[in-house]
Amino acid sequence: MKQILAILTLIASLTFTSCEDFLTEEVRGQQNLDTYFQSVEEAESFITGCYQAITFGGWWNINTVWLLSEMCSDDGWMGNTTQSQSDYISLAHYQGTGQSNGAISNFWQYRYKGILRCNVAVERISQSEFSDEDMKNRLIGEARFLRGYFYFELVRNFGGVPLVTSFLLPEEIQGITRASAEDVYKFIEDDLKAAADALPKRSEYAATDMGRATSGAALGLLGKVYLYQEKWQEAHDVLETVIDSKEYELLDNFGDVWSVDNNNSKESLFEVQYMYDGTYSLGGSLTIITGARNGPGDGWSWGQPTANLEQAYIDAGDTERLRCLPHRGIVLDDIACYPYSSFFNIVFQRKTPQDTFLQCMKVSEGL
Repeated sequence: MKQILAILTLIASLTFTSCEDFLTEEVRGQQNLDTYFQSVEEAESFITGCYQAITFGGWWNINTVWLLSEMCSDDGWMGNTTQSQSDYISLAHYQGTGQSNGAISNFWQYRYKGILRCNVAVERISQSEFSDEDMKNRLIGEARFLRGYFYFELVRNFGGVPLVTSFLLPEEIQGITRASAEDVYKFIEDDLKAAADALPKRSEYAATDMGRATSGAALGLLGKVYLYQEKWQEAHDVLETVIDSKEYELLDNFGDVWSVDNNNSKESLFEVQYMYDGTYSLGGSLTIITGARNGPGDGWSWGQPTANLEQAYIDAGDTERLRCLPHRGIVLDDIACYPYSSFFNIVFQRKTPQDTFLQCMKVSEGL
C-alpha cells in the first residue's frame, strides 16, 4: 500500500511540474531587462532607443512644445486659423496650466520617458561585462549626454523638477518631490562633464557613427547650461575648449548653415539623424507642423513669425533670414525654406520634409 501511495505521489508531482513548465512561457514581443545587455550589440541597440527619445518620432510628443515656446514670444504667433486651436491658443494667450494643456503634458511625460531609457542604459550597461571597456564607457557617456539634455529641456521650461536618477518602478517613484532648479542644473552639469570625459571627439568616430554624441557636443551643451545660469566665466572657459579643439569652425556662408547640402557640417555640434520611410511613418515631423498650408511641404502652418519679426529683419538689412519667412518662402531647385522655433533657428528642407536633419547645437552659439 505504501509503495502504491509513493508511486501515485511521484506521478502527481511529475504531472504538475510538467504542466507548470508547459504553461510558463517567456513574454514575447519585448525584451527582458534581466537577460538583456549581454553583448555590445544589444547595448548599442538600446542606446539607439535613447536617441529616438529626442523627438519620439511623432509630431505631438515633443515638437509642438518647441513651437509653443515661440508662440508665447514676440517673434511668433499661433498660425493655422482653419483647424482646432485648443492647446495652442491657451498657451499663446497665457491661459490655462501645463496640467490642463495636452501639448505641455505630453512634453513632460515624454521627456521623463527618455530619462527612463537613459537611466536603464546607464545602470545596466555599467553592470555588464564587456571585453571592450572603451566601448562600454562610450555608450554610458552617450546615455549621460542624452539624460543631461532631457533634464535641461525640463528645467529651462519648468524650473525645478523631480530628479529620477536610476531605474525605478512606478510605485518606487511615488513620493519623489520637486528638486530645486540648482540641484537639477548640478545633476545636468555632472552628467555632461562625465559624458565629455568618456566620449570620443568628432574626428575619432567612424563615418557610420555620424550623429552620435561627441565630447565636443557634451562640452557645447555644458556651456549652454552655464549660460542659462549666468555662470559667465564657466561658460567662457568650456566653450573656449570647444573652439580650441579645432574640431569645428564657422561656415563661410551663413545661408549654408542649415542647408540640407551641409548636414553635419563643420559648424554643427550635434544633429538628429532622420531616415524617411513613408511605409513605416519614419522621419521628422517638425517641417509638417510649420510648413505653409499651400506650396512646397504642404504643412499645417503652426507657429508662424510675427510682422514685428519681419520688420526687425528689414530694419537690420538681414535679407538671408527675411527671405525664409513663409509668405516670402523661396524655392531653390527642390529646396524649400521655412523658419522654425529659435530652438532650431532656420531649416532648409527638400521635397521629402521628413528627411530633414535637425540641428540642435552649432559652434557659433559659443562665440
